[in-house]
Amino acid sequence: MNQSVMIKGNKIGLTLWLDPDLEYEELYEQLMDKFQASASFFAFSKPIAVKFEGRRLQYEQMTEILQGITEVTSLQIAYIIDEDVAIETKFQQMIAECEAEQKAQKELEQQEAFNQQKEKSSEGMFYKGTLRSGQSITSDSSVVVLGDVNPGATVSAKGNVVILGALKGYAYAGTDDNDHAFIVALEMHPMQIRIGNQIARNSDEEVKRGFRIKKKKKNIEITEPQMAFVENGQIYVEPISKSLIHELMI
Repeated sequence: MNQSVMIKGNKIGLTLWLDPDLEYEELYEQLMDKFQASASFFAFSKPIAVKFEGRRLQYEQMTEILQGITEVTSLQIAYIIDEDVAIETKFQQMIAECEAEQKAQKELEQQEAFNQQKEKSSEGMFYKGTLRSGQSITSDSSVVVLGDVNPGATVSAKGNVVILGALKGYAYAGTDDNDHAFIVALEMHPMQIRIGNQIARNSDEEVKRGFRIKKKKKNIEITEPQMAFVENGQIYVEPISKSLIHELMI
C-alpha cells in the first residue's frame, strides 16, 4: 500500500487506516498533516465515532491522536471504535454529564414551580380534572376545580371552593373558622359540605330545602349552578343570582 495513512468516511464517522510498520511519531505527523489539509471537507454536524484499522494503538496514542484531530478540525469525537467495541471519549462523557445536569436542573425547576404554585395563597389554587373516590385537594386559600368531585372525594380550602362541574363528594370551605366563605358548584349534590364551623349533610330533608333545585325545560331536567353560604349560623344553598351575590357582598 503506497499510503501510510488513509481516512475513510462511514455512517457513524471516520475510519482511519494506519500503517502498522511506520514509526508512531512519523505516523502521527502524517495523520495530522492529512487532517489539516482536509479540514474543510469534514462537514459532520453531530458528534462522530472514529475507528482505527491497520495497527494496534496504545490508549495514550489514541488519546493524542484524538486531541490532535480536534485541534486542527471542528470535529467532535464522541466514541472510539476499537475491535468493534465502542469506547466513550472524554467529549462524550462531558456531554452525558451536561445532559444529566440539565435534566436534574429541569426537574428541580419544575418542582420549585409546583411548590411556588402551592404557596401562592393570595392567587388561589386551580385544579383541572375529575376527583375520584379517595382523592383530595387542600388549599391554603381558595380553590377552583375544573371537573367533577365524585362521591368519596374531598375538596377543602381556607377560602372559597368553586366546582365547575358536579359536586357529589365532600367540600369544606373556610377551614380556618371562616364563616364568610362559600361553596359554588354547577351541580350541587354533595355528600357533605362544611363552611367554617357549620356542617350540612345531604339528607332527604336537606334535598327538599334546596340541595337539588331543578328546572324543567323542553322535557330535559336541568340542574342550576348553586351556592352554599352561611347565614345566621346555618348553611343555605340557593341558585346563583345577581341578587344573591350582591347580598353576600354587603
